Amino acid sequence: MPKDNGTKWDRIYVAVVVPYKAGTFEIDYECYRRFLRYFLQPKFVDAGGGIIVNPEAGEIFYLSYEEKKKIVEIAVQEVNGKIPLFAGAFGMTTEEIVRDAVTAKELGVDGIFFIPPTGSGDITYAWNPDRYPEVWLDVFKAIDKAVDMPIIAHPTSGLSVYGVGLPVGPTLKICQEVKNVVGWKMTYSYYGWKTVAEGLRSLDHHVGILGAPSDLWHVFFYKRDV
Repeated sequence: MPKDNGTKWDRIYVAVVVPYKAGTFEIDYECYRRFLRYFLQPKFVDAGGGIIVNPEAGEIFYLSYEEKKKIVEIAVQEVNGKIPLFAGAFGMTTEEIVRDAVTAKELGVDGIFFIPPTGSGDITYAWNPDRYPEVWLDVFKAIDKAVDMPIIAHPTSGLSVYGVGLPVGPTLKICQEVKNVVGWKMTYSYYGWKTVAEGLRSLDHHVGILGAPSDLWHVFFYKRDV
């Protein structure tokens, strides 16, 4: 495990959306630069901010490889090392996902934001992660082998007692086998959040608990120092 995988990546991350030119499907890259600069103001930087580009919220399903690459190029230029920068890796195949990750690393990001294969719907919602953890784990390992850098996970799965987040079993299996996972996005119900948070805190290395819904922050604080 890299030596800097402790709490270095525990940040307040913002997932940056993609602006389009009015009435078109053409990305407004200059507007995108201005949007990034908004989050690079001292208040956000000093608060411990971090930026994720090409996330699910960033129109990732509709972008070409060249568009995704251009967005990362701009983000690297604008962020310029001020705060951590993670880039989403998404595709319909493992090869496409790895290509995105390798490109992002070559362009200079700090880490990869892992998006479920085909996103948070379709296969993900029809998948039994307890029975077939390899559906995700194999992709995680492929990314890890190709880039060997920090990974934040966006762990959605089918609706269960956990909410829409990945159950604790496959969560711990992934984090144990891919030590570069430094953050786990919490999309869970109260039960899921508490159970998965306790599981993450039982690991022999640190994985950041990154809250998506703000209404369950108190659960994070409950187990923070365990």
